[in-house]
Amino acid sequence: MTDPQATPRLPQAWRYTAERAVAFFSVLCLNWHDGNVCTRPAGHKGKHRHSLKVAWTVVPPLTEARQIASDLRLSQEEGRRAAAILAGAAACEALAEDARSDGPLSRRAIYHYFQEAGAAGIEGVLLALASYLGKFAGPAPAEAWNQRLDAAATLMHAYFETPEEAVRPVPLVTGDDVMHALGVPAGPVLGQLLKAVYEAQAAGEVADRAAAMAFLRRALDQG
Repeated sequence: MTDPQATPRLPQAWRYTAERAVAFFSVLCLNWHDGNVCTRPAGHKGKHRHSLKVAWTVVPPLTEARQIASDLRLSQEEGRRAAAILAGAAACEALAEDARSDGPLSRRAIYHYFQEAGAAGIEGVLLALASYLGKFAGPAPAEAWNQRLDAAATLMHAYFETPEEAVRPVPLVTGDDVMHALGVPAGPVLGQLLKAVYEAQAAGEVADRAAAMAFLRRALDQG
């Protein structure tokens, strides 16, 4: 007869999954500290793009996160995911800081964030919010907290509600279009052109195929 007071036991598969989730979360906690948050260089007056570049290149815990994940017997993929979430949190914090002077996040900033963060983008947003709250024994400063909430809401709305705009828009032109219409051969130049026009589309600068082709012609003329 089963003792009703006994501690319930999870099925083995559930216990395994829960243990891995705790271990994965531990990687995030052990690697996140004040030094991970990117700040703008003194005198910086640029837009969001600059801080994103900083965030994705100088966050220190990425290699360490993979090592801790390995020590906890997580997979290489889980280690990479933890590192990506940490970098995403740093980038999100940088965007929120920039919003103080640059204003609301642009579609271009949203595009770059999710291009870098990929599937870890939303987790990065949530970790950034949690990390900021964790700095204070009491309530966070209202103005700074609201700025971070606004940035998080903008990123999450773009990802869940309007992904076809700035997160992953359907390309207006293809490589074949560019090669046939503009005579650009396959190669690095073609790739750079496609990347540039896709970014312009995500930023809302081109809205249809004709505008995209005009953008590409200008880019070719400018070398």
